[in-house]
Order: sequence, then C-alpha cells, then structure tokens
Amino acid sequence: MTGPPSITTASASHEQGGVNHFADAHGGERPYLLKVFDRKLSSHINGGKEFEHVHSNHAPVHWRHLFKRPVIRQWVYEGKLYREKANREAAKTELFFDLVFVGIIHQLADGASESATGINLAKFILIFYPSWSIWSEVKTFINTSGTDDVVMRIYMFVIMCLLLGYSANVSAIKIERAEGASSDNTTTSAVGAVASMVARSLFSRQEDTTTSSPGGAPETGTTDSTPAGSTTFAGGYVFGDGYASAVSAAAGYFLVARLIRIFLYLIYGYTLPRFRRAHFLQAASVVAICCLYLPLIWVSTPSVIVGLASAGIFAELSSRYIVGLYTIFMQKRVIKKGKKGGYIPALNIEHSMERTGLFVILVIGESIINVTFAPTVGANQYGPHSEYWRALLGLSISFSLCWIYFDADASRVFIHALRRHWFTSITYSHIHWPLCASLILMSAGLARMVASPDFENSGYRWMFSGSLASIVFCFVIIGLLHKNLDKPSSSYIARPIRLAARMV
Repeated sequence: MTGPPSITTASASHEQGGVNHFADAHGGERPYLLKVFDRKLSSHINGGKEFEHVHSNHAPVHWRHLFKRPVIRQWVYEGKLYREKANREAAKTELFFDLVFVGIIHQLADGASESATGINLAKFILIFYPSWSIWSEVKTFINTSGTDDVVMRIYMFVIMCLLLGYSANVSAIKIERAEGASSDNTTTSAVGAVASMVARSLFSRQEDTTTSSPGGAPETGTTDSTPAGSTTFAGGYVFGDGYASAVSAAAGYFLVARLIRIFLYLIYGYTLPRFRRAHFLQAASVVAICCLYLPLIWVSTPSVIVGLASAGIFAELSSRYIVGLYTIFMQKRVIKKGKKGGYIPALNIEHSMERTGLFVILVIGESIINVTFAPTVGANQYGPHSEYWRALLGLSISFSLCWIYFDADASRVFIHALRRHWFTSITYSHIHWPLCASLILMSAGLARMVASPDFENSGYRWMFSGSLASIVFCFVIIGLLHKNLDKPSSSYIARPIRLAARMV
C-alpha cells in the first residue's frame, strides 16, 4: 500500500523525541551476504548518520555511494507519517525514463490511428495498459525506495529495454476488415463489433468461420476470404499474419518486467524486516496478476486473448484497492489486540505530484508535435491558410487542456487527492491511465485532421472528439477527488457548477 491511510497522519522527521525512527524501521539482523557486502553499514541500523552519509547528495564519492542498501524513504506507523527531511526533486534519469515511455506510447498511438475504428480503439486500450502499469510501478518504486545508485539505474535501463521490446511486438499486431465484409466505418458498427467481441470472449467459445462437410472439406458455395495465418472474429475483422507470435513475445517482455518487480519486493522484504509483510503482500498481488497474463504466451484464439487481457487489466486495477483494504483491516485488528501496528511504505506526495504533472505535460506535448507542419511547395500555401488555422486550433486546445489540468480541483484552497484518503490516492493514480490514453488518441486524431482538409466525414473526427470528451471527464473526476476548502461564497460561481460546466 503506497497511499496515505484513512486515519489522520502527522508528519515527522527520521528522528523525533530522541528516538531514531529510521533506524527502528530498518532495524533487525542483516543477512550474512549483506554483512559481507558492507559491514560498515551496521551504524545505519543503530543510528541515522550513516544513512545521511551514504544517501546524501553531498556525500563524498565512495563505493557505498554506488551500491546502496535498500531503503524506505517514508512510511506510516501508528497513525503517523514519517518522512525524510529534505524535499526530493525528480532525478534526470526519471525524466529520461518518462521521455522513453512517451516515445513508446507514441508508437502505440500510431498503430491505433492507422484506422479510426472502434476495434482499433479497443486494441489500443488493451495494449496500452500493460506498458502504463510498468511505468507506474517504476515511478512508485523510485518514489518510496529510490536510491539513485548503480543498481537502480540498471533496473530502469532494463525496464526501458523491455518496454521497447513490448511496444515493437504489440505494434506488429494488425487488425483488419476481412475481404467481403461491409466497409461501413460508422461509430455504431465499430462499437457493435467491439461489444460483440468482448461478449464472445466472456460467454462463449470462438466458432469456426467456415462450415465443413462430413468429409472435412468446405461445403459447396462457401468461401474463406480470411488470409492464411489470420483468425476472424466479431464484426468481420481479422488478426493479421503472425499475431499469435507477436502476442506471445509481447507477453514475455511484460512478464519479465513483472518478475523483476517481484524479485525486488522479495529482496526488500528480506532485508527490511519491519516492512516484510507489506512487501510480501505486494509481491503476492503481482504474482496473481502474472498468472492471468501467463497463458497469453501460448493461446492463439482471439477471444481468449481479449478475455485474458481484459481480466488482467481489471485484476490489476482492483488489486491496489484490495491490498489497501486488507492492510487497513490488519492494522485495526492488531491495534485492537493491544499491539503496535506495522510499518506501511508511503508515497512522497510532493515527488509523486511533480512526476505525474511532468509526465502529463510530456503527453500533451505529443499533440504539439502533431500540429506542426510544412507548407506544400508549389501549392501556394504560404502564410496564413487553412492548414495553419487548423494547426492553430489544435495548439489552442492543447494549451487549454494543460491549463485546466493544473486547475482541475476547481478551487483555490484544497486538500490534494493524494493526501485526502487512501481511496482517493489510488483513484487519482488510476484515473491518469484513461486520461493519458485519451490525450494520446486525441493527439493521433489531431495529426490526421491537421494534415487532411477532408476530416469532417472521417472516423478521425470521432476519435478526436471522443478522446477530448474523455479528457474533460477525467478532469472532472480529478476535481472531485480533491477536497475543497474554499470558504462559502468565496467565488462568483460555486464549485459544483464549475465542475458540471465541464461536462457540458
């Protein structure tokens, strides 16, 4: 559990009232291998000076500065939040990691914008979330346990390599309309195809696309227009050649990243006894999620692939709520028995807000790249012309979205969702998934609309407008998650009315 608890917390430094809480939280007998690795860190257990010497930015360069001991930077204990003294800023490696991830999701968006249909939208949602979850895990891990040493930088580089392999393989999954199928590209037909596909994956087995005679040959009058190596599913769409291998490879990259995260949970739980239960519980939840994704390596039926991917997304979104509820239940149970509650890793809220805000700016920046253009030589399109005005409109929309995002609370004084409650903290993190996905799709649709003057009757108009509506809806949810502290009648228009206006 990484969010604040539901009870009132109070900030405290590592040393409070003459007791070194950092040493107490990270106390316990060190494993033998760690003793051999760094015997001098024993003072880290009995005092806080060694921590400041090894983890401080002003520490002299030493081999202990390159390979640091696992650490939890802030935690909740007995209803109080203990956090590090100094304020943290996003490291350069974190910003580089965000840039790499933005490049990866740009590649995924290009695949989704190849055809403005509901089926491609569904594909983008299914392939985008696994990469988003990996980025979110790395962000949370750096926030709670970041040491910025060689091990952590190697870990981030390995995750970048795995994300690169994942994006390359999922981009190779092509979904096309089968020959002879209706070419109607309306929203109704696209949504109907997606709904039918999901229903089949949940309630029935995939049926054969051709009927066979008792001898095994196709009956007279039936034809199979499906390309070799492809499989037809609802709405007359087919998976392109090699889709099964692409899904298998992408699942492999994703699962390797998750296995590394499980390994880190186990290492931290073993070396930090006070946080062992919290880390092992997190490891168990990741293992359960991996079990849902694991069959994707072998299955090739489209309905099964869609069903497993959807189940994995649902399980992962709900797992944090389940872990949070279980942690609070166990805390209350232990306290009721007259014992002290356990140690719970917590987020550095300022660092998390900064990282999330910077990432959203990077994603919005994708739309800025897509509105840039060069006049066509010989077409007399120099100076202000139709393409320039379309690009200018796209730029103004992106600027307005950036403005509204950082004013999403719709109030001047408020408690941030990350501070308000553990439920609002988790929901605030989750809502950024559809927000960023919508921003990416809006950017992809905007690029086509700026480049082509005939966008009014195309599916890209629906992609752009639907994504923009989803973005504004996410802004409303984020605004509701914050707790308003404005005095009554302190503004001309009440906050509920301002939020409701965004829905219009």
